[in-house]
Formats: sequence, C-alpha cells, structure tokens
Amino acid sequence: MAYGNLANVMGAPANINFQIADSKLDDIPELVDQDIDALIEQARLQRPDLMASEAQLKASLAKIEAVKADAKPKLRIDASNQYDEYNPSTQGSQNSSQLGIFLSIPLFEGYKPTFLIRSAEATAELNASKRDQLKLQVSLDVWTAYQNLKTANESITASNVLLLSAEESSRVALGRYKEGVGNIIDTLNAQSALANAKQQKIQSVLNWNIARTTLAQSIGVLDNAMIQKLPEKKRQ
Repeated sequence: MAYGNLANVMGAPANINFQIADSKLDDIPELVDQDIDALIEQARLQRPDLMASEAQLKASLAKIEAVKADAKPKLRIDASNQYDEYNPSTQGSQNSSQLGIFLSIPLFEGYKPTFLIRSAEATAELNASKRDQLKLQVSLDVWTAYQNLKTANESITASNVLLLSAEESSRVALGRYKEGVGNIIDTLNAQSALANAKQQKIQSVLNWNIARTTLAQSIGVLDNAMIQKLPEKKRQ
C-alpha cells in the first residue's frame, strides 16, 4: 500500500517497481528546519496549476481592454509620397505628398459593446476568484505536507530508538541463552521484538519518503532524489 502511494505521488503507476536508497541513521534529518512561509511563497511562484491560473486571469484582463478598445472611435493617419521622374505636362519631374486622417465611429452597435465588456469583466472576476481559491489551496497543501513530514521525522527518531533497544535486548537474551542462564522463550521473544522494530524502521523510512515527496509535489518541484533507480520500460 505504501509503495503504491509513493509511486502515485511521483506521478508513476501504482504497480511500478522501484528501489528506495538505503538510509542510515545519520542520513535522516531529526527535524524539519525550514521556514513554512518561505515554502508557501515558493509554491505560489512554482506550482504549475497556479501559474496557469495566473496566466488565464491575465488573458481575461487583456480581453477586457481589447473589447473596450474595439468599442471606441478609431483615428487613423495615412501618409504617402509619390515621385514622378518625368511629367509631359510640366516637362519635368514631379513630387507629390498626401496626408489623410480617417475617423472610424462604430454605429448601430446597440448594446453589443456594453454586453461584450460586461461579459469579459465577469469572466475576469471568475478567473480571479478561481486564482484566489487556488492560492489558499496551495498554502493548505504545503502546510499539511510540511506537518506530515515533521511527523514522519519524529516517527523515524522513535523507530531508531526502538530498534537500538530491540537489538540490545536481542543480544542480551541470546547471550544469556548461550550461557545457559536464559530460556528459549525469552530469546525468541527478543528476536521477534527485534524483527518488529526493524519492520517499523522500514515503514517509518518509507513514510518519510512519501511525506518528503508529497511536500516537494505541493511546492511544485517534485524531488525524487530518494529513488535509486526506476525499471526500464519493457519493449513491446
């Protein structure tokens, strides 16, 4: 289940086979020490969905200006210059210039310009609302992922302590059994506790990778550096 969730966060099929790089005790950070406000601001600058929403809003605002411009009178100035090398009537060359000023006024448009402007403004307001909602969602995504990563770090710390304790207990129990002062039941229980501690350590590291990847995804920069290798696609 956890491997499927990790693959899904990375944008890969849930059934893909991959390996997670082995992490030693010192490789896992004890605490997430980053500015959550800076992470949220980074996400607002890099999240593709938010960037697309911003671009859509800018396009709708530009549409308003374009519609307003179409509804206004337009003034156009044309200038031309013509030079004739030889004119029979004047027995010489002639240079003539023309300057034209044209005013175009939209007539018989009725309420169409007003309707187009109001429609463009309504679209811009809707896009602005969507952008603002997405900004709030982005901040919530980053905050939630950040808190989950902190929890995952704490779980790793706890699993490390549990593993060290279980390893020591297993060594002591096995030593007592070999010396003839312990019984097989205590030894087997200690070994079972060690196996459970190792399993919890593996699960905590996997959950940490999921949390770290989810945080990267929420910011808009998916960091899959923890993935050692992905299997090559099989040729059809």
